Amino acid sequence: MIKLNVILGLIKKDLKVTRRDPVTFTAACMAPLILLFISVILFSGDGDKWPIGLVVESEGPYSQELVEEIQSAKSNISPYFAIITMDKDKANELAHKGRLTMVINIPEDFDEKFANSNSPNINTYQYNVNTDMSKNTRLRLEHVLRNFQEKYAGESIKNDLVSPEFQTTFSDDTPRKTYIALGVLIFSLMFGGVVFGSSIVVQEWEETTIKEVLLSPISKWNFIISKILSSSLLSLTIFSILLLINIFIFNLHVESHIAELIVLILIVVISSSAVGMLLGLLVKTNRITLPISIILSFAFFFVSGGFSSVATLPELARNLNIVIPPSYVYESIQDIILFHVVGWNYVSSLIIWILLLIIALPASYISFTKSKI
Repeated sequence: MIKLNVILGLIKKDLKVTRRDPVTFTAACMAPLILLFISVILFSGDGDKWPIGLVVESEGPYSQELVEEIQSAKSNISPYFAIITMDKDKANELAHKGRLTMVINIPEDFDEKFANSNSPNINTYQYNVNTDMSKNTRLRLEHVLRNFQEKYAGESIKNDLVSPEFQTTFSDDTPRKTYIALGVLIFSLMFGGVVFGSSIVVQEWEETTIKEVLLSPISKWNFIISKILSSSLLSLTIFSILLLINIFIFNLHVESHIAELIVLILIVVISSSAVGMLLGLLVKTNRITLPISIILSFAFFFVSGGFSSVATLPELARNLNIVIPPSYVYESIQDIILFHVVGWNYVSSLIIWILLLIIALPASYISFTKSKI
C-alpha cells in the first residue's frame, strides 16, 4: 500500500543523504554549467561576427563609402564582420595563422575604375579551413557589395538586378547564445533526473542502508515513488538555477503557454528520474552510472539539436534525432519558449516520455524485487 507519510519520510532521508554526498550534486550541477560555459560563452558570447582584415589602398570617396558599408553591415542579431586590423602586413599574417576568416583588399585604382564604370575588383584572401564559415563569409561580402552597387546603379542596370523577397518562419531570428543556453537548460532537466535517480538508489547499497529498507515493512512502491520524487526535486533545483541564469544573462523570456511548459517539464523530470532509478537498480554503483549518464547526455545534447538546429546536423545525426526521446523534448521546449508554439512536437514528447515512465516503473519494481542485500 502506498502511504504518503512513508514516502515523505523517505524523501527527507534521501535529501539528507544527498547533502552528505556533495560529489554527486556537484557533478550534476557542474556538468550543465560547464556545457553552458563552453557552448555559449566561448562559442557564442560575441554574437555572430566573423573576424576579418580590411586593407584600403584607395583614398577616394567610393572606397571610403564601401568601407562604411562593410563596417555597418549587420543582421538583426549582430554585425557581419569584426574588423581586427586594417594594416596589410598584419592582416596577411593573421590570415595565414587562421586568426582571420578573410582579408579584404580595396586596391589603389578602385575609385578610378568605379567612376568610369570599369568594374573594379576587390581582392580577398580567405582562410578556408572551415567550409561553412568560408561560405558564410563570401555570402556576407556579396551582400555588402550588392548593397553598395545598388546605390550607384543606373535605372537600366537596376532593372536587371535580381531583388529577392525573403520570407521567414518566425518574425525574428533567435540569437545563437540564447538558443544554445536554452539547449543547456533542457539538458540539465534530463541529465539531473537520470543522475540523481541513479545516485539516490545506488547510495542505499553503497551506504548499506538497503538492508534496513528490504527488511522493513515499507512497500516497494513507496520506496520507488520516494526515490523518483527526491530525484525530481533535486533536478528541478538545478534546473531553476540554470533558468535564472538564462533569464538574467542570456535574455531568455517565457511569454506564453506556461501551463503546457510546466506540464512537460514535470513529466520529463519524473520520467528521467525513473529511468535513472532503473539504471541504479540494475548497476548499483556510481562508478558506472555516472559516466554512462554524462556520456549519453552530452551526446544527446548535440544530436537532439541543443547546440545547433536539426537542419544543420549531418545526415546520420538527423536520422538518429528521429528515434531518440530527448530530441522531442528539445524541439517542443524550443517551440514554446523561442517561438511561442505548441504543436506536434509537444504532443509527441508527452506521449513518448509518458511511455518511458510506464515502462520504467514496473521494470524498476521487478528489478528492486530481485535485489539482494
